[in-house]
Amino acid sequence: FKQKTAYEISLGLVGSEMCIRDRSKMVKELACRDCKCVTTAKICPSCKSTDLSPDWNGIALIVNPETSKIAETLGIKKEGKYAIKVT
Repeated sequence: FKQKTAYEISLGLVGSEMCIRDRSKMVKELACRDCKCVTTAKICPSCKSTDLSPDWNGIALIVNPETSKIAETLGIKKEGKYAIKVT
């Protein structure tokens, strides 16, 4: 059994009717421009900002911000789902 990479999986989904059909049902996630928290709400649950952007890339799931090097690098203090880059 060979585990597929994310790239191999995404290649298999391109043009898939199921992928295209289900995409329209997906909730639009926004990223906070202030703290980079990713949310589906109109107000950031982390810093309460309303400056949210649909234009973001990458995801970091922070479970333990006190020991996470990624959280330290991104300046994240709370656990949650964060964008790597927000424009």
